[in-house]
Amino acid sequence: MLYKLAAASGLRSNELRSLRPDSFMLAGETPAVTVQAGYSKRGKRSGRDDVQPIPQAMAAELLEWHKGKPKGRAVLRQKTSRRGKKQITVAGGHTMLVMMYQMPHDGVDYQELGPDYPNKIESQRPPHYLVKRLESPGHQVILRPLEQAA
Repeated sequence: MLYKLAAASGLRSNELRSLRPDSFMLAGETPAVTVQAGYSKRGKRSGRDDVQPIPQAMAAELLEWHKGKPKGRAVLRQKTSRRGKKQITVAGGHTMLVMMYQMPHDGVDYQELGPDYPNKIESQRPPHYLVKRLESPGHQVILRPLEQAA
């Protein structure tokens, strides 16, 4: 949803991270997203909140998506446990640029991969990668075909 909203609204990563449930005005003829002046590039200079219109189709998806999100907390949060905020911003921006180039180039629509996508990728990796991961903390791993293990 983050990439869809970024592409539809043109908001920067810092502006996207600042959004709260009350930042979305999805009902009405012209749906929009409001970015507080302190997080908006233009708003910092003018002191006014920045209101960015979004397409009707995006508003319908957002309405369904952010139901039940806690009030007052950021809707789109990123984990910064291993990387600094600037590195995450650059990595996210790079991913977005690659995606925005490849989608029209390949003629495909954007699809959410889902919350379990990292687990799917992990399960598709070859066994020797998993063996290395298990051996790194000091374990010994022996792989045998299933018939011999039983």
